[in-house]
Amino acid sequence: MRERSGSCFVQTPVQLPAPLSREKPLPPKRTRTVLGDVVHVTPALQARARLLAHQLERDIAGALRRLGTEAMHAYLHARLANPPSAAQSASLVNQILVVLRLRTFAQRRLHPLLVNHGARVMADTQRTLQVEIGLELKIGEQDAQAIMGAAGKDFRAPDIEPQVRAAIMAAIRDGFAAGEHPVKTARRIQAYVPAGRFVHAGPAYRAKLISRTETLNLQRASTLAAYESNASILSVQIRDGLLSDSDDACIERDGRIVPIGEAGAVQPLHPMCTLSFSPVVSRETRIVVPDIPPSLERVPALA
Repeated sequence: MRERSGSCFVQTPVQLPAPLSREKPLPPKRTRTVLGDVVHVTPALQARARLLAHQLERDIAGALRRLGTEAMHAYLHARLANPPSAAQSASLVNQILVVLRLRTFAQRRLHPLLVNHGARVMADTQRTLQVEIGLELKIGEQDAQAIMGAAGKDFRAPDIEPQVRAAIMAAIRDGFAAGEHPVKTARRIQAYVPAGRFVHAGPAYRAKLISRTETLNLQRASTLAAYESNASILSVQIRDGLLSDSDDACIERDGRIVPIGEAGAVQPLHPMCTLSFSPVVSRETRIVVPDIPPSLERVPALA
């Protein structure tokens, strides 16, 4: 730099900043040390659960609609093959159920949907927890098999058949009381079967109930399996009752800390229960959260 001194310019040296010491490198931007702290992962898990459940909800709704359409056609065929006096008979409903083959429907249509969803939830949960916590987590093969085996355990043929039977009987009874033509009653069956016992809420609510409950159950099992894979996580904090319409029992257990081995005994209290678990990391653990580029800051959305 040149400064003016009297009638001439004097050259003065430029002051440069001192070089950074190589012996003390700067820590990663998002490095932190956790001393026995609870790492709050519930908001991230809930956000992922909504996305995952939405995809399953569409698949379940489509499968139930197809079942309703098949029940409609089965009723028309059975109605034509029987005399009018058998219009409300239990044998007519049995004929429809034989045609529907609900066990095959559950095994070939529903079960693959639920198993694939289980694999998707398990992988997504492991990835989300690694990003949120910063620890290496790996769901073991034995735990993975157990989680996949539990997928859809509450939505199989023995659970579906009573609801389908009741829906068909209700549609036939209502149609007969209204003096409807069999074609119109068949349309009732097409609407009643997807809704199941949720006659007033409708099939959309039933699909949502199934998908949300299934997703949350799978996510909880995957979360605990991932925690158990890292020796730094010895206990978890129960998180529940975080919504405005939560019941007292859910609110009461929120915040309790239990050993990781006992967390599996804490069960959801009702369908679509928001029970989740946050890890308590041991005092010696140093968590390093990688410096993720802004474009990859969020976990990728579902395809």
